[in-house]
Parts: sequence; structure tokens; C-alpha cells
Amino acid sequence: HEELKQQYQTLLSATQKKKGLPQSERESLLKLVLGMAISAYKYDHSANKNSATGGGRDSISADLQKAGLPLDPDTIRKYINEAVELFHDLLAKHSKT
Repeated sequence: HEELKQQYQTLLSATQKKKGLPQSERESLLKLVLGMAISAYKYDHSANKNSATGGGRDSISADLQKAGLPLDPDTIRKYINEAVELFHDLLAKHSKT
């Protein structure tokens, strides 16, 4: 039983390590996504609606679909909104300049 318990702990530990990104890597990826949305798709974090995050032909979702990497617009909005919340202060500073 002790050997099985040890194997379980090893597997559990390995699974937990693979489960998520470290916070700094997650923040870097969110910053990357937000920066591309702003630069390439004219995403405006202060607007109520954005064509960048919709399902239209000029949206992030449409371009991902064309590339064979489909992603639901709701998922795109979720991560962009998370990035906006995380980097709100930086966005506010940038919009003042």
C-alpha cells in the first residue's frame, strides 16, 4: 500500500504542476493578447461593444477560424476582459498620453 500511495502522490504532484501557468506567465500571455487586440483589431477597452471581440468578418474569432484555430467569441471576450481588468492602470495611463 505504501508504494501505491507514493505513486499516487507523485502523479498528483506532476498533475498539479501541469494544471496551470505560473501567474507571471499568465499575465504575460494576457498582456500579449490585449496588446494584439488593441494594435491589430483596434480594440477599445472603454467602448461598450467592440468588433474585435464579436463574430463579424473582421473579428479575432473570424481570423482564428480562417487560420484553422476556432475560438468562440465569448472565450475571446473573457480573456480580453480579464486582461483589461489586470492592466487597467496601464491602459488608463496610456490613454492619457
